[in-house]
Amino acid sequence: MDTFSIVITVSLIAYLLIGVYVSRNLKGLDDFYVMGRNASPFLICGTLLATSTSSVALIGYTGGAYSIGPLYFLLVSATSLIGNLFVGFYLGRYLRRLKLWTLPDFFSARYPSELTRGTSTVIVLASMILYLTAVLLGVNIVLGIVFGWGTIVSLLVTIGLVTTFTLLGGMRGVVITDTVMFVVFFLAAVALAPFILSAAGGWPGAFQTASVELPQFVRWRGAYGTLEAVSLFIELGIVGLVLVTASPPMISRAYIARSEKSLARGMIYLALLLPIFGYCFIYIFGLMPLVNPDLDPENAFPWAATNLVPSLLGAVALAGIVAAVLSTASSLFQQAAATLSRDIYQRYLNPGVSDTKLLVISRLCVLLVAVVVFVVTARPEIGSFGVLYGYLFAAAFWAAWLPALYAGVMWRGATTAAAAWSMIGGGVIALLVGIGRVYEVTPQWLPPSVCALLGAAVILIAISMSTRSSEQEIEVYERMRKPERLEDTPEEAGADARS
Repeated sequence: MDTFSIVITVSLIAYLLIGVYVSRNLKGLDDFYVMGRNASPFLICGTLLATSTSSVALIGYTGGAYSIGPLYFLLVSATSLIGNLFVGFYLGRYLRRLKLWTLPDFFSARYPSELTRGTSTVIVLASMILYLTAVLLGVNIVLGIVFGWGTIVSLLVTIGLVTTFTLLGGMRGVVITDTVMFVVFFLAAVALAPFILSAAGGWPGAFQTASVELPQFVRWRGAYGTLEAVSLFIELGIVGLVLVTASPPMISRAYIARSEKSLARGMIYLALLLPIFGYCFIYIFGLMPLVNPDLDPENAFPWAATNLVPSLLGAVALAGIVAAVLSTASSLFQQAAATLSRDIYQRYLNPGVSDTKLLVISRLCVLLVAVVVFVVTARPEIGSFGVLYGYLFAAAFWAAWLPALYAGVMWRGATTAAAAWSMIGGGVIALLVGIGRVYEVTPQWLPPSVCALLGAAVILIAISMSTRSSEQEIEVYERMRKPERLEDTPEEAGADARS
């Protein structure tokens, strides 16, 4: 075994051991679902960055900076940062006050009907499978380079590892391993950047050369034309905002915070670290054409890690990509399993289930999710389709419920009927436009996420204006406006959620 395979193997074993160790402190359902609502600001920051930074970002954004130019992707990343701050300082604090376990909990509380809960549950499960497909297929690039593994072996190893510590540790295991993995790939990004800069000509020579030889390096639109750049910026900007402000893995981090202040502080830490990460992982990779102009863009990061730095550092950098994939996948697994156990089994099949049995069922649901994801992702025909469209389709489904989510927090007049039909309508629009785009029936510049968002918003406003809010809807809306009580302990929060 060479240095790369040894380091990645050791890191995989380390993540597994950390997950197993953390599981020893799992005390019950509240720990499994929301980490006992006791996460510190640093853990919130670490898990948010780890969850949002998957192989889609590491491989896709570095490759995009290489082939198109970095400024365009930095602009897109800025929209995600704005979304994170919005959740931390506004949206998240209102969601916390309902003592939620899952996002469908919010929809069924704010919009009390089986239709809203059922629709939100379907969206969670469909989007988790789609996103997991994109994330897991992305790691095959690294594992194929280092170990020579095919798709099946890579999936078995990755899914097996993620399933183990998610099943044992639940949200507590996911958050702590997330944070450890975040430290690994953040340090890898920071350490890799100086070597790329040196190979490109050093500072300031590399930037001076790039300004002459790489026009896309200094243009905001990169290698795109203005209209194409604006269209893609809108799509990716909306996708970025949706990911951090409406996706179950990211929104769930608002539930685990120790307090509203802890959530806000975690977002401040993220706001300080994300620009450093963006500079090292996006901007500097815009210089890579000066180093090697003949690379396949998706191999820009793996090539830099294996050719420009000492082998040990390069191995840590590749281990960082694996860590990013595992952290994102574990969050998706946990949310999908929570939805199956909480929103389907407990809600519809066995409402009187005991906490002990529900914990067992929750762990079995992790295994079920693992089997389904493996069967879907291992199919040869998924391939590049899954990597390219899984992420965008998932974001489009989250965009379909974003108006109902935001209106539920911000608008007293949003009604249950409006929320239900806006989610259904937005989801149908996302599906039709997305499939039409795949088969080139609809224009490629027509983004499914933007269409779903606009369509759902129009439906929500139109129906809300023609219907009246019930007393129960207004009561939940007003409850979110009450400041968080200091005496609300994690134990009380868990009791509220179970009730």
